[in-house]
Amino acid sequence: MEPEEVGVLQLELKYCERCGGLWLRVRGKQDAYCASCAGAMSEVAIGRRSKRPPRLPVGDMNGQRAPLSALFLRGGRA
Repeated sequence: MEPEEVGVLQLELKYCERCGGLWLRVRGKQDAYCASCAGAMSEVAIGRRSKRPPRLPVGDMNGQRAPLSALFLRGGRA
């Protein structure tokens, strides 16, 4: 009788990045979510990023635009 070959599966203990629960994943995999959260995250739409940088409003507390020169000459309105 020949001994059966036994496959070894290495696992890692991982925190789910959504719910914080502990789960086991196959070593070397890049899964970040447990099985229940992975299904929920696959339904979430991934938003597209804007190609332009964010713009900050320049104005006073009343919502009126202040000239940029006034901000730089007096050290801003912080």
